[in-house]
Amino acid sequence: MAGGGEETRNVISGGTQHGPVLQGRDFINPTFVTNQAAAAPVARAQLPALVTGFTGREIELAQLAGLLDPAGGTGAVVVSAVAGLAGVGKTALAIQAGHAAREAGWFPGGVLFIDLHGYDDAPVQPGQALDSLLRALGVPGEQIPSLAEDRAGLYRSVLA
Repeated sequence: MAGGGEETRNVISGGTQHGPVLQGRDFINPTFVTNQAAAAPVARAQLPALVTGFTGREIELAQLAGLLDPAGGTGAVVVSAVAGLAGVGKTALAIQAGHAAREAGWFPGGVLFIDLHGYDDAPVQPGQALDSLLRALGVPGEQIPSLAEDRAGLYRSVLA
């Protein structure tokens, strides 16, 4: 009670409150409940584990390292593809190169990974891949557009 028997009233606004608030010298325990979902975690450490027994690809690893090395580039974005028959180790090579690049400190912001399952009966579609990437970057599912072109635009914006 304040002054002549009047009740002091505090209002918390302008965001979501999930615990006590220290206002001045007094704790205020909010009595309201919010239905807002927690923020999605950001997953930027997605490289699968190194493949046991990986060997014999030193030339290819050196080529990929040369393409990934930020000190060796001209500033242009380099898009590379690892091609070959099913089962020859394309994914294992990419994973090995990714781990080497991360260990060299070339990706301090983290690493995203998607196996596109190119030789499977149901390869990953572009919209599916973009959905996974956006979720990994912390975009809530309800904010991801339904069209692949719109997802691509949002992906570029999130990375910018």
